[in-house]
Amino acid sequence: MLSKNTKSICFLLNCILVVSILTISCKSEQQTASTDPIISLNSTTDWGNLIGKKVSFTGEAADVKMGAIVTTDKYVLWLDDLERWPDGIYTKGKEVVSTQVFVTGILNERNDLPVAETSGNKITQGVSNSGENPGHRYVLTVYHWYEVK
Repeated sequence: MLSKNTKSICFLLNCILVVSILTISCKSEQQTASTDPIISLNSTTDWGNLIGKKVSFTGEAADVKMGAIVTTDKYVLWLDDLERWPDGIYTKGKEVVSTQVFVTGILNERNDLPVAETSGNKITQGVSNSGENPGHRYVLTVYHWYEVK
């Protein structure tokens, strides 16, 4: 059985450990927060030069099989790990309402979209294999979004 003093010392050491862990995690969050200016994207911007940069973008919200996207006349921007927009943004019940949204986050790119293949008269499901980079997509990570009213 531990003495009262030993229990008090163990409790104190556990408290110090918890405070230390919380302090370290708060500092690492502050250090990773970007202080770079936010770059506003538009349909004439060359997005390929902005990979890894903090960007902002306004477009129309939509849901597709692989997740939530924001679209313009030229680009599609995927929101990482957002499977679908909350009710009222792209749909309201079963009705499509498609809303304008403003998003800010880190721009990344991936080449992970399934590409449709044609074999004889059979076509597999996926994106078109035409164009210079089939399967490519722009993805926004560490993002925030707001409905444009």
